[in-house]
Amino acid sequence: MEWIKTPAHLPHDREIILISRDLNIHQTHVVGIITTLRCHVISHFEEGDISEWNAEQIKYYCGWDGDADALFNALNNRIFELRGHRLVMCDWLDLSLPYFKAKYHTSDKEKLKEIKQNLAYSLSDVLTKSSKRK
Repeated sequence: MEWIKTPAHLPHDREIILISRDLNIHQTHVVGIITTLRCHVISHFEEGDISEWNAEQIKYYCGWDGDADALFNALNNRIFELRGHRLVMCDWLDLSLPYFKAKYHTSDKEKLKEIKQNLAYSLSDVLTKSSKRK
């Protein structure tokens, strides 16, 4: 069975608290929104690149009833971030790799290898970006 990693501290994470304040909802609701979004992203965009989605689509995939722009702004740079011209999920390598290992480790080892390489490439973008800040 495939699964998506969810850190135990997530409901108390600083970013979750900030999102809950921005949207005026409880932290557990934010965790549900983010988990729902991650499930949709992992099934549509294995590399975590959601550039094809606009604010309305993100709203739909989060199951959010409120304002799409308010949701996008609350999640931006906390749950996803702009890297160059790509909008990608934060911490995607750490969160998604266990899922892909479970999904492809026996059925499609080449696909798993390709995903790992693509995720590592995405990670190198982050490392390059963070080293330039120093």
